[in-house]
Amino acid sequence: MRDSRCVGSSQAHGARVHISANTAGNQAIAQASQKAMEKLLDAIIKDWQNQQNNGITMNLTVTGVHSFRLKNDLIQTFRRFPT
Repeated sequence: MRDSRCVGSSQAHGARVHISANTAGNQAIAQASQKAMEKLLDAIIKDWQNQQNNGITMNLTVTGVHSFRLKNDLIQTFRRFPT
């Protein structure tokens, strides 16, 4: 099972003036893209820093445990991990 979540979203506007309408449009798109990328990158970095500071939740599934002793050994091992 895979979980996903939205880390961030961004939108921006750009306006450029040029004698050619196509060139002006391309420059405006480039300007808006740069602004949106910076905002999105800030959101991603903020999320990563939050994960580093607070940890992340992990789910673990163990299969192939065929004996009671092995099950108990695994439980004791996992209890040693900090929560």
